[in-house]
Amino acid sequence: MSVADRDESVVLRIDPARGAPERQVFVPRSGGEWGRHDQVWTGCAWRTRGVETVRDVSVSGAAAESV
Repeated sequence: MSVADRDESVVLRIDPARGAPERQVFVPRSGGEWGRHDQVWTGCAWRTRGVETVRDVSVSGAAAESV
């Protein structure tokens, strides 16, 4: 199971005009923090480029209304 398959995860996918698709996956952790997984599509699977802990995740703007 990938980190994006967890029910509580928040996924932001970006499809740039040039280059491979990218995404940021936010996974809830204990204590109210989140793990942010920076990933890029290899053509076969998502490859994690880095992971960090963040305190909070929020979504705003017109796109947030469809979430």
